[in-house]
Amino acid sequence: MPDIKLVIFNLAGTIIEDGGEVLTAFANALRNNDIRFTDAELHEWKGASKRDVIRCFVGRQNGTAA
Repeated sequence: MPDIKLVIFNLAGTIIEDGGEVLTAFANALRNNDIRFTDAELHEWKGASKRDVIRCFVGRQNGTAA
């Protein structure tokens, strides 16, 4: 069995209450990549899969949203 090099736990909003850092990180990432969104739209995605959030906003911007 190989040695474990890294273990990551996603606790924000699941086990501990975050202070909005996850939404702030998403907002910064989207803004830094010129992806349009409103704070209300982003807030609706709180707790969703990170991949789904990115897919939604990037897909909408590129006209490929489902």
